[in-house]
Amino acid sequence: MPAVSEPGGEAGWRAQDEGGGAPPGEPLAGAPRSVWSEGARCQLGLPLALLLGSAALVLLGWLLLRPVPLLTVTEAGSGRALLRLSVRADDPFTLSYIHSVERVPVTGTFAIARDGRLEVLETAFGSFGPGLPEPRPGEDYELRGGMIHYRPGGQALEALSFFVHPFTDHRLTVGGRTLELSRLLPPGSRVVVRIDMVPAYRTLLP
Repeated sequence: MPAVSEPGGEAGWRAQDEGGGAPPGEPLAGAPRSVWSEGARCQLGLPLALLLGSAALVLLGWLLLRPVPLLTVTEAGSGRALLRLSVRADDPFTLSYIHSVERVPVTGTFAIARDGRLEVLETAFGSFGPGLPEPRPGEDYELRGGMIHYRPGGQALEALSFFVHPFTDHRLTVGGRTLELSRLLPPGSRVVVRIDMVPAYRTLLP
């Protein structure tokens, strides 16, 4: 009588080893379905995590390298920076002083233009004099509080440049801070106020 292999015998196991394997990607016969599902989820989740991580790095790089306006106040002779302050478009600041000839107070109000220039919003002064505007009929000005408030509209400067002396009492106020320029610098010092467009990360440095 020919020999018959028992299901659990050596011949039966050999048949399973040689021809009973599952196709690639399919769970092996008898393998728990939950184990295979968790493995598939891990394989799918890894590329997604890499994609999200790469997107986060790109966004972080853009945030750190994008150009932002920096208000810079320097003493022209030495190049010493008196103030470097991160600002935003439309942020205002004021420069006030005593006119060296007329001896009247003058206050200029400016804003940070979106192109990095300094927009002249208003000049307020006690009387006319050298270097002060002379409003013409039809222009925007008013008399208020004993001062002439002149609004030129559309005027913008690349930078402000002026000389300071103890008797001019120059003060620059921006972001709640005031620089007493006439007290900080020697008489006759020239001050330059401008906007520098710098990478955002530089505003984080001390």
